[in-house]
Amino acid sequence: KTLAQWQIVARNILSNSSGDYLEFLKTTEQLFASKTLFINENKRWFVDTNNYDIKLVKGKVALEFGEITLTCKSLSDKIVIYKTKGIYFPGTAEWVGQYGVTDFSRAIPDDKTQIIFKKYFINFNKAQYEIDTVSLSYPKYFKEPIMGKFSDKLMFSLDSNTVKTGGYPKFTSFKNNLLVRGIVGSESFFRGGFSMNGGVINTSTVDNKPSYIDIFYKGKKRVTLKSN
Repeated sequence: KTLAQWQIVARNILSNSSGDYLEFLKTTEQLFASKTLFINENKRWFVDTNNYDIKLVKGKVALEFGEITLTCKSLSDKIVIYKTKGIYFPGTAEWVGQYGVTDFSRAIPDDKTQIIFKKYFINFNKAQYEIDTVSLSYPKYFKEPIMGKFSDKLMFSLDSNTVKTGGYPKFTSFKNNLLVRGIVGSESFFRGGFSMNGGVINTSTVDNKPSYIDIFYKGKKRVTLKSN
């Protein structure tokens, strides 16, 4: 199937532009050899499958994938999106994803987290992406998923500690009235926004509204602290 699709697309491109044809050969050669979609001097975007469709979409070469794992890797770090589906346009290095799943395991490997999102876009020339609306599951602090904004960025430092503490991935909640018990001690009750910069948790929200921390002693509230 793939070879037949390749031949059809190749004939169409060759009849229009020899330059585009040579670029198509380069793209498909690295795809066939190592499942690579995009590579430059410091990063590589690749998939975990040889199952895809090669087609033309509005005259542009497109590689369409079913559910896969998409990875961007540098020498010391990697971004991984699981259970994702989408189309890659090699001519513009653009990935159009229908949905996906990722987590905070790079920053906090011992905590169970999950980020779920729908349609998203990535330019593979960059080593980062942002999604306006995602769902965060973090059983350690929340019984139910919370909604917010998410971004991730590949680190290029060769120092593994710098990579781990680089502040990515990032999540910021939409709501500023989330309730979390024990986030700042067993006798405290956190009420406000919730954000994560890598493994660092703070009280930011998308709209920067204040958060509150209620401190209890022997079951009674003694102090309420308000963030700026």
